[in-house]
Amino acid sequence: MIATAVLLAACSSSPAETEPTAPASSTSVAQTDTTTNDTVAAVAETATPPTEASTPVTDAVAPDAAALLAAGLERFAPGYHFVTTATIGGAVAVVAEGDRVGSGTRLAVTSGGSTIDYVVTPDGTWVFADGTWTELEETAPVNDPLGPLQTPLSVAVETFDAGSATVAASYPPAALSLPGDDPVEVIFTFTDAVLRSMTYVSTVNGVAAVVSADVGDLTDTSPVTLPEG
Repeated sequence: MIATAVLLAACSSSPAETEPTAPASSTSVAQTDTTTNDTVAAVAETATPPTEASTPVTDAVAPDAAALLAAGLERFAPGYHFVTTATIGGAVAVVAEGDRVGSGTRLAVTSGGSTIDYVVTPDGTWVFADGTWTELEETAPVNDPLGPLQTPLSVAVETFDAGSATVAASYPPAALSLPGDDPVEVIFTFTDAVLRSMTYVSTVNGVAAVVSADVGDLTDTSPVTLPEG
């Protein structure tokens, strides 16, 4: 089953190099005592303070990663629209687009040039094929992308500025319907404190698979109902 989440590669930048500071200047002042005709030499040195590397000035304050993620997920608890894309070996393998409304999901899954419609409710999963709806014994490939991500093992801010942030959170693989025991890192992106997308990387038959999802507000808020016919 394909779950939904976002991996963004963190970019590293080389530290800025500063120009060498010019050496301190010195000034010698000679003073002559005209009464005794003795010359008294006084030397005063003035040192130029070293120039510090300039630091970018920003008004952005690092957000509380756990609070930001919790609020982002809570915002979509009543419902949300999602577009999930699974890319394997650099090629798009599956695209699932749908609505999560309350405890139900309606979605269309496209793979291999064909599209299959699903309806998922607490009572079961139905698939539309050959002109009729058929109940399945297993759930749809994508059901509730955000639901399993409520309780991360760890969470930290990756990047941030005044209007955006990326948060990295780790989860047990079972939360993403993946095998194994090693935690999986999910990258969430936020704009103006609103969750926009998430991505994670897995492996399918030894080939890298990237699963990502864009999330947003519902455009169709009607309840998910059991299919007829």
